[in-house]
Amino acid sequence: MRLSEYDQECLAGQRGKAARFALSLLRKVGEASGADQLIDVTRAHLVGAYDAGAANDELLDRLARLEAKVRIPTTLNASSACLAVHAPGDKGEQDRARGVVDRYVAMGCRPTLTCAPYHLVDAPEPGECIAWSESNAVVYANSVLGARTNHTVQFLDLCAALTGRIPRAGLYCTERRLATLEVDVRVLQDERLRAEGGFALLGLWLGRAVPAQAIPLLSGLPEDTTRDELRALGAAAAAAGSLAMFHALGLTPEAPDRETATGGRRVEQQPVTVEMLEQVASGFTAPIGARLAAVCLGTPHSSLEELRWLADALELAGHTLRIPLFVSTSRHVMALADAEDLPARLRAQRTTLLTDTCTYYGQVVPGLAGTVMTDSAKWAWYGGNNLPVQPVLAGRERCVASALAGRVVAPEAGGP
Repeated sequence: MRLSEYDQECLAGQRGKAARFALSLLRKVGEASGADQLIDVTRAHLVGAYDAGAANDELLDRLARLEAKVRIPTTLNASSACLAVHAPGDKGEQDRARGVVDRYVAMGCRPTLTCAPYHLVDAPEPGECIAWSESNAVVYANSVLGARTNHTVQFLDLCAALTGRIPRAGLYCTERRLATLEVDVRVLQDERLRAEGGFALLGLWLGRAVPAQAIPLLSGLPEDTTRDELRALGAAAAAAGSLAMFHALGLTPEAPDRETATGGRRVEQQPVTVEMLEQVASGFTAPIGARLAAVCLGTPHSSLEELRWLADALELAGHTLRIPLFVSTSRHVMALADAEDLPARLRAQRTTLLTDTCTYYGQVVPGLAGTVMTDSAKWAWYGGNNLPVQPVLAGRERCVASALAGRVVAPEAGGP
């Protein structure tokens, strides 16, 4: 593997002990992955801003002793606790999480504490090489923004931040970004299926069905497909599998047409049917009328547009929630929402807003158990594994209607 003059200076300790440690690890990973060189990355997003125990603390303390400082703009993923003043949750957990975040901030990282760094004002540009590690953000960056990143594992992301370098392998290489199969998803042109979480269900199916390293080209999506729908799809696929990129024909930057997306190659074609998505949905259902413990939205963190929609929907309903409705978002989006008075409007409807974390983590919501409805396949996937809950996956309209009713309502009753 070729090393630049800068790489060699790092390895020689001329750029500091922390850079030498980081570059040494990057070099070993690069050699193991068959990379021909290290390349520059312009920004990093780190997944480690949560309490992961003594070994994690020991490494961060070691880097602090080496006077580690990030070399490129670096943001932090969601934490294991909401760190806002008077936030619900275990005080000890919050203090431990805050201690980890403080260590990263001391290295020069921005305490964004969000799994949706693409919502920040300086989102990556098409073709920009970055080092992101949060799975849904990786899919979104590659697919929707057209930036370039592998699913950078924890600590390798930190090494990239400390040096501004990453092995040139995987999705940093143009030829590895070409579609390897086409998936006909015109089934989502059915508006009822689309409204009832069709994009999330498709993401779960892709995560389970698409082979590792494959790049699917989705054809037949509605022309008015939104970015929020694409990120719901990508987040679900990354949670249920290892998908790091997809193309949406005519919608995403690297798929203006089939020839561009595939590089002119013929690829296998696979149709998706209603029956396939119904089979996926069958694992995340509950009987109509079943009592709900809560509704959880905002995984990945809610966008400003989603908060606007929710505030309008709750006010239009004209009556109050019967069960807790939890919504997670980022500090950045919360600040934008404050300027529009959205948090006040949502709290007036008894909605609980959380920043910095997600409600499927540990005891972010103390005692959360029972049947919980969500519009997020990612929440349903992880919540069902992390918490004593039975997740129910539904469209956002039915989530709101069910929160108002305190029970699972039928899909046809799913709008306020």
